[in-house]
Amino acid sequence: FIPFDDGFVLYRNRDDTMSVAISTNSAFDGTVWKLGAAFERVLKGDVVVSFDVHKVPEWKAQPESLLAAVGSALHLPLQSENSKAILICAHSQQRFFTAKHASLLHRFAPLASQALINIEYKQRMNHLVDQRTAELRREITGRKFAEEALRANEARFRDIAESASDWFWEMDSDYCFTYVSDRFSSWPV
Repeated sequence: FIPFDDGFVLYRNRDDTMSVAISTNSAFDGTVWKLGAAFERVLKGDVVVSFDVHKVPEWKAQPESLLAAVGSALHLPLQSENSKAILICAHSQQRFFTAKHASLLHRFAPLASQALINIEYKQRMNHLVDQRTAELRREITGRKFAEEALRANEARFRDIAESASDWFWEMDSDYCFTYVSDRFSSWPV
């Protein structure tokens, strides 16, 4: 068991910053973190304990209101096929976390990384479902327009056939009549 006050996950951005993906405290939401030596160590696979976050450059760049609530932190690397992230467990007390906490968190790393992989997989599947749903909507809309145009053309043909003095017929591939216009009945046979 690792007691902590708040937890959050930082995802690496393309511009060498990190952003909060999910947190237990909205105070962390929207914060942007610069990559420094401590976070680089974590991203390379080390569990890093910050006994006093006020001495860590990545933390010192955060708003005072955030720093006032956090004294120490555990940093756990999360890795998937496509991304690297950091799980941070924060506590209000300085020097709260110990080597035992870090060891326990290190044992938890594979499970946490698998959770990250599952989240990314779910996000990819949701994206594909959204993409395919949009494609199907476009196809359905196109078919509706085509069906409406076909009905309009059929109605126009029927109007022309009914108002013409000639009669029209349609035959199938076996030369059987499949349609004969109403004018046929008025012709002497």
